[in-house]
Amino acid sequence: MKRSNVWAVGGVGGAVLVIAGMALLYFLNPYHTASRDPRARVIGAMMFRSRNDYMEPTIHRGSYFLLDTSAFSSRGPGRGDIVVLLVPKDRETVLTLRVIATAGSTVEMREGVVYLDGKEIEESYLPPPHPGATQTTMTPIKVPVNSYFVLGDNRMISYDSRSWGTVPKDLLVGRVQTLIFDKQ
Repeated sequence: MKRSNVWAVGGVGGAVLVIAGMALLYFLNPYHTASRDPRARVIGAMMFRSRNDYMEPTIHRGSYFLLDTSAFSSRGPGRGDIVVLLVPKDRETVLTLRVIATAGSTVEMREGVVYLDGKEIEESYLPPPHPGATQTTMTPIKVPVNSYFVLGDNRMISYDSRSWGTVPKDLLVGRVQTLIFDKQ
């Protein structure tokens, strides 16, 4: 009986090659994701669970969605994309937020209304404001190269770029692709 070659795809040799290849992909991080999760780095996609209320009513706390971690390997997100990111202040907290402005744009907020390069933007996804709620006013911020300004849809409670500034591209984990289970 002939022994199989260790380089053959199959058996112990094939398994070793697959594991070595996956380890190499993990360390090379071809999708340029900020995640340390092997699914994000090797497969380019993973299931993700929303852990807060910052994106309500678009995404509810406890909802599951498919996260495309390969989405930003060649280009960054566009305005309106919902992304998962690491918070720049601590680089450990993971949040789901919406991209409001990209590099080179100037974003500001007047009494809760967002202006991009001096023009009011349409935000039909926002929930109605709470009665008597104080609306945020923010001085203009120019978004630096390879950075993004992000906000939660639930502006009254969201922890976002208003608190810690813009997000560098290297802190993006991926783009929300498909809502799998909406825990409403």
